[in-house]
Amino acid sequence: MGFVVTLVLTVIALIFGTVSYFKSIEAQKSQSLFLADLSRQQTEQGNATTGILLALEALPQNMNALITRPYVAEAEHSLYAALSHPREEYVLLHESWLNSAKFSSDGKKAVTASGDNTAQIWSVATGQRLAILQGHEDSVIHAEFSLDSQKVITASRDNTAKIWKVTGGTFSHFISCGFCKSCQI
Repeated sequence: MGFVVTLVLTVIALIFGTVSYFKSIEAQKSQSLFLADLSRQQTEQGNATTGILLALEALPQNMNALITRPYVAEAEHSLYAALSHPREEYVLLHESWLNSAKFSSDGKKAVTASGDNTAQIWSVATGQRLAILQGHEDSVIHAEFSLDSQKVITASRDNTAKIWKVTGGTFSHFISCGFCKSCQI
């Protein structure tokens, strides 16, 4: 008699455990669908990074492991949409690695310094290159606008800092000092 009672209680416990497990899976599936929808909304609002993070949270962490979270296709679709959504307006290219990038004080231009021995001035509105500041003999490690955005200073691994004057959209070499302690713009 005791064996039968133990068997019945074990079967009841297994039934409740199985029902509980499936309810937990169903709750996680609902949560994943909710996160996938939030991901879609964030991506549509221009917050692709948040969309990526939400979609990743909605997906199982390891598809090969025992189920930690059920797979829902909507989460994968949301992740793909967020990853496909352009997050940058422009890509400013040099021929080598980039060491620094700075905006002008008025926000209309940007200057980049590169291992290709140049600094480049860019239009923030269009992404167009406005000028290439050439003249250093080694990597340009830093470039920055003056407060009035009329000049640019560049510092290079060739032990020089150069000041470039910005006039009417053209850039001309203005002054160069070798291994100086300070160059004022």
